Amino acid sequence: MARRMSNKDRIQKKAAEAKAKEKEKASKKKAKTTTKKAKKAPAKRTKKAPVPVRMKIVWAVCSPTGKILKTYLYPKKKDAEAEAKRLTKTKKGEHKVRPEKVPMED
Repeated sequence: MARRMSNKDRIQKKAAEAKAKEKEKASKKKAKTTTKKAKKAPAKRTKKAPVPVRMKIVWAVCSPTGKILKTYLYPKKKDAEAEAKRLTKTKKGEHKVRPEKVPMED
């Protein structure tokens, strides 16, 4: 006849089985990590900073509607004002001179 297991024996047997399972899981986990290749993090691409455009100021002779008719370099403000006076006398409406920023040519 088979001998019945005591409660103490059952607990020890379950503990031994649990330790064996833990060892198996650990060895499988090690095998998985060694066979898997480590994924590289994707390289971050940095955007190039936009090159600032150099600007210069010119004098613009404008029609009464605001349309630019003619431009003069910054030091030639008197010429621009004279042109605005001439256009005001010859055409309808008051022509004005205003500063405008335009990109510099290299």
